[in-house]
Amino acid sequence: MNKKIGVFDSGLGGITVLNYLKDFYPNYDFIYLADSLNCPYGEKTSKEIENLVTKNTLFLESLGVEVVVIACNTASANSGDVERYTQIPIVRIIKPTALAALKKTKTNNILVLATNLTIENKAYDKYLEGVNIYSVKGSRLVPIVESGLMDTKEADRVVLELLDGYQNKGIDTLILGCTHFPLLKMSIKKVMPDVVLVDSFEPVRGELEALIGKGEAGKMQKITLYTTGKIEDFKKQLGIFHLENAIIKEARI
Repeated sequence: MNKKIGVFDSGLGGITVLNYLKDFYPNYDFIYLADSLNCPYGEKTSKEIENLVTKNTLFLESLGVEVVVIACNTASANSGDVERYTQIPIVRIIKPTALAALKKTKTNNILVLATNLTIENKAYDKYLEGVNIYSVKGSRLVPIVESGLMDTKEADRVVLELLDGYQNKGIDTLILGCTHFPLLKMSIKKVMPDVVLVDSFEPVRGELEALIGKGEAGKMQKITLYTTGKIEDFKKQLGIFHLENAIIKEARI
């Protein structure tokens, strides 16, 4: 029987992380929790998110995972309370993603596109020492992804409204500070074609390898997806991720 890795996010965004990690850990089963009922996190208070992080982690722990990946920047930035309730290792994504961006920039001008609360909390700033930081509140982009409107004129319009004016500031690196945002790369590149986009995929894998080592050859990998929202809506949203063999369940937390 394979060991299990747990991953959660407020909705669909963290599936981008799951899809990346599952190929590196074929000898592990994955359990994903989409807390769709409470999406978006970026518009909640820090205390509300702390409570949701703890509930989600304990739910995944009850299913036998040996490590939990918080595939959500907002949740990662508001997760300091969770260790009081569990001994399971927790992988957060902000610090490793910030450090990856520092390695990429040559102009020392980095733009952080994240949810409103992540920006307000300056979650990335403390790890981006010695560079100029441009912060953009992007919570408006989360419902675009949740509604399946990627690669549409609406996505292009909102991205342009958020990023217009940053093209001539010497920015060469843009942090996708929400796991929903890699699904909007095409729209972002239309506005800022010359920037390097930094997502959390490789940084998170590095954190995971430090805890459990590299993945090994495996077979019969099982992926189970839970949602706290309506399961029929969740199934419709999943089409873009090509997880046809995943088991889909409703989570009551």
